[in-house]
Amino acid sequence: KNKAAEAAQQIAALYSNVDYFEVQIRTLTSESKEAQFKLHALETQLTTTQDSLRSSVLTAADAVKEAEKLQLELATREAVELHLTSALHEARGDQQKLDLTLQMENMRNELTQAKHTAASMEGR
Repeated sequence: KNKAAEAAQQIAALYSNVDYFEVQIRTLTSESKEAQFKLHALETQLTTTQDSLRSSVLTAADAVKEAEKLQLELATREAVELHLTSALHEARGDQQKLDLTLQMENMRNELTQAKHTAASMEGR
């Protein structure tokens, strides 16, 4: 009788242990699912952050390209401006020469006219 009672007690203890381990397994399974869910959320967040970073890098690269383009355009404009300024100075020099030539021509014409006037007055 004692052995049967002892065996029954051991069986009850084993069932109790089985129940305890089943609860532990369910808890661990639940915690594992929760951890997997959190991991998935973190992976999604990481992907979003990487995409955002890639976009920022591309935006920065585009900004650098645009700045380089503008810098080249500015250098080109400065070169054109320098060339035009030089051409303008040259044209002003040519204009001054032309003005002096015209003044000399006018003086020659006036001198010739004065000579003709003087000659016609002497002829009277």
